[in-house]
Amino acid sequence: MSSLLYRPDIDGLRAISVTLVVLYHAFPSTFSGGFIGVDVFFVISGYLITSIIHKQLNSNTFSVIQFYQRRVLRILPALLIVISSVAFVGWILVKDYEFTTFGKHIFSSAFFFVNFVYIEESGYFDLDSIKKPLLHLWSLAIEEQFYIFWPLCLIALYKFKQYLKVVLLIIIGCSLIYCYLLSLVDNNYAFFHPLSRFWELAIGGYIAYLPIYGRRFSGFISNIALVIAIALLIFATYYYNDQMLYPGIYALIPVVSAVLIITFGESSSVAKSILSNSLSVYVGKISYPLYLWHWPILSITSLMYLDTLTSIHLIALVLASVFLSITTFHLVERRINNNFYEQTKAIILLLILILLGIFGSAINTNLGYPSRSINHRPFTLDKSINSYFDIYENNNSIQAIWEEERQSAIRSKICHLKTKEQSFVSFSQNLETCLLLNETKTNILVLGDSIAADFYVSLTYALGKEHNILQLTGAGCSVGKENLSDGCRSLLNYAKEFIKTNDLLKYIVIGGSWSNPRPDYNININSVFDYIELIGNKKTYLVGPPVTFKPNVKDIIHKSIFITNQASISQKYLDKSALSLNNEMSSMSSKKGITYIDRINLYCTDKYECPIISEDGKLLIPDYGHLYVEGAKYLGNIIKKSTVIN
Repeated sequence: MSSLLYRPDIDGLRAISVTLVVLYHAFPSTFSGGFIGVDVFFVISGYLITSIIHKQLNSNTFSVIQFYQRRVLRILPALLIVISSVAFVGWILVKDYEFTTFGKHIFSSAFFFVNFVYIEESGYFDLDSIKKPLLHLWSLAIEEQFYIFWPLCLIALYKFKQYLKVVLLIIIGCSLIYCYLLSLVDNNYAFFHPLSRFWELAIGGYIAYLPIYGRRFSGFISNIALVIAIALLIFATYYYNDQMLYPGIYALIPVVSAVLIITFGESSSVAKSILSNSLSVYVGKISYPLYLWHWPILSITSLMYLDTLTSIHLIALVLASVFLSITTFHLVERRINNNFYEQTKAIILLLILILLGIFGSAINTNLGYPSRSINHRPFTLDKSINSYFDIYENNNSIQAIWEEERQSAIRSKICHLKTKEQSFVSFSQNLETCLLLNETKTNILVLGDSIAADFYVSLTYALGKEHNILQLTGAGCSVGKENLSDGCRSLLNYAKEFIKTNDLLKYIVIGGSWSNPRPDYNININSVFDYIELIGNKKTYLVGPPVTFKPNVKDIIHKSIFITNQASISQKYLDKSALSLNNEMSSMSSKKGITYIDRINLYCTDKYECPIISEDGKLLIPDYGHLYVEGAKYLGNIIKKSTVIN
């Protein structure tokens, strides 16, 4: 594109942006807000692209075709290499059920609408994000969607220069308001939707129309502005986290920081020291390939090693990303962007992109090509594991069938609230079936989330003939959970009143995902005991955390090359934090006089050998801790032989 006066401080700002993102992805607990680097990228991109368009419009040299041609030459060379590498490595190393999703993401990334795909999937901060090596391309998709209309908008406004800044401010304001309101309603939608992100790019564009280029501000004012901007970025990096309604109003801090640095960076000695030194500038120059490489490397390695990576491993992976970025920058980007045969190169790159997209679609359509050698079972002498693979290889949809059986057993949408699909008002219309009291039997109410719903199935199997088991559960409705949905809050309040007003109800059994590994699932254990106090003098049983695996059981079984036996799996991958939480809850229950059901020690041996597959090959635990029907029956059998509820 038409050249601008080079500003090394902006390359330095790029370096900060990419460093924040890489550190967040590698060490999320330490750099919990590092994801703000993407917001800074958006502002930089909007500023630079708009500056070029503005300059070319003023000199009457702007061409829409050349604009998109140069975008192709800038974006595609490194992008094609990274997506192709993900496809190649995935073909060799990734199982079919995950490679199918790879295909969908390759296809949507190639045609720059992958952010819309992620809107319909789990969120950016969810545990499943590590399984998506192209997740980070959501931001590139938003940029390209923005640049579809932005040049045309600026061309149209060029004839009405007196209104241009006002119109830009209106665009920024509308997008920011939309972003804020959407974050309150559906944060995942707001995170990935272009209209809730356009204000960040547009505000960078707005700066391009301010008279700052080549202007020398007061050194003192510029340094103060730079110190404030960097302080804000440091604050957000360490104090922002994945529990926030982001972007929402919180994105203003990184955006304002970027605006301050772009506006005052040229006149600041602080910027010259921090941003314009040779190291910062060089990292800024390789920032695009570094952004592209780092996440697939971390993601695919984590998939292969099942979340057992140490800090040393992560540092090595970051260094590998830097090496690949340097190689890509010097051997690919600099050679292709040499102003020779631009149109021909752009056409070839677009054709390769289309072919790559078609290949991704084929992977998805053909269900990950299950005939690939990676889909063969691991080597094991364990009879039950081999039996499982006998079943699985003859029917790849067996797990979906088992999940349907589970949903039926927990009476999903009838006695188990699906909070993302139902309101509590509609759910409560048919609760008579779930809460029907029996005058001749002991009435037991099971209350809690989906883990509690599994325990309801176990109790019904163990005690259903002699007792009347009632159920009031909901997805994510753990007692004591912070940030409860409105549906869960209504369910727990309803349960409280039901318990207080029904004398026939003898026992209350409260279960929950106390050890849920999801980052958005925070439980305040003290609040659990507070709730128990509020429900009155009914006999209450508190069920401890379930047998919890990290990563989930399905990943462990399908990705391991060699499995000694089931005991080795549980001993290696059992989540130790669940064990310590179990001891803590048991101790607190004892002090408060509440009967505690130690679910882990019921299910496992004293050596923490916890079965995950039945002898005839049926999966008992599909994920981190839920139970398929066969698993619920297994636990029910143990309860039937014990005296945990009497």
